[in-house]
Amino acid sequence: MQVYICIDDTDDISKHTSTGAIAQKVAQALQRRGAVLEEGITRHQLLLHPDIPYTSHNSAMCMALEFQDSPSLPALYDLVAPVILAAYAPGASPGLAIYRPGTRQNIQRLIRFGYRAKREVLSKADAYAAAADCKTVLLRELGGSGLGVIGALAGIGLRISRCDGTFRGKYGQDLAGRTVTADIVCRALHLHQILDGNGQALPASAEVIIEDYTKIALIAGKRCSIVSHVQGGTPVLSSICMRESPPVCPWYQEDNDEEEMCSGDGKVCANCLFRRWTATGYDCVRGAGG
Repeated sequence: MQVYICIDDTDDISKHTSTGAIAQKVAQALQRRGAVLEEGITRHQLLLHPDIPYTSHNSAMCMALEFQDSPSLPALYDLVAPVILAAYAPGASPGLAIYRPGTRQNIQRLIRFGYRAKREVLSKADAYAAAADCKTVLLRELGGSGLGVIGALAGIGLRISRCDGTFRGKYGQDLAGRTVTADIVCRALHLHQILDGNGQALPASAEVIIEDYTKIALIAGKRCSIVSHVQGGTPVLSSICMRESPPVCPWYQEDNDEEEMCSGDGKVCANCLFRRWTATGYDCVRGAGG
């Protein structure tokens, strides 16, 4: 039996943990129970908006697992909830969504909700309404205001859409610093294709450089890596999505989850614990050193 599990809003500004790290704990607990993690854990970016409370990125973490038996939704909740409750930050408002695939109508409703959460400011009522008609969805608040149920349900919809999210982890480190063909990278990382900045697949014979490591995105049902920039005419796969000069701010503190860092260039604002992503960049929640 296949099951999707998604969590959201489990950390706070202290970042003694992260939603990604807790999702990893959940996956490990279920694997010890005999479940098989399919493909990996995916991070799904939701809307960045002043009216939405979030710590840093407003992203949810989702996983798909295959069980040999057919545990009920309440039984799955009893396995997963204690892991989250033991690990989430005191100031967070975690939400948990568990979904067992059902009718096509239910799937489409969840997908629509997921994409709405990337465009609209939604409420808990919106989340519960979207889940109400799906008899194979369990949606629960686990603390605080419970607003995490919005992102948790949205993450389920985005994962089952098969066209959203990046897989948690660093890929291609063994090939770092080398110029190799796209075919070699695809075989080594189990990719379907490498896409350029226009979304076009590189030919198998095209040469690419893996600068440090790369991320893998789920696009149209395929595992894809995306070219970050071109260096001397050669496409580059990199963890870096922006380049900046080191900040002057004396309050810089590195984020404790490398999965949420966007630059490999060291002490830059994009990697700071106190940055909060916005629709146009990021703000400093430390008050710009205040």
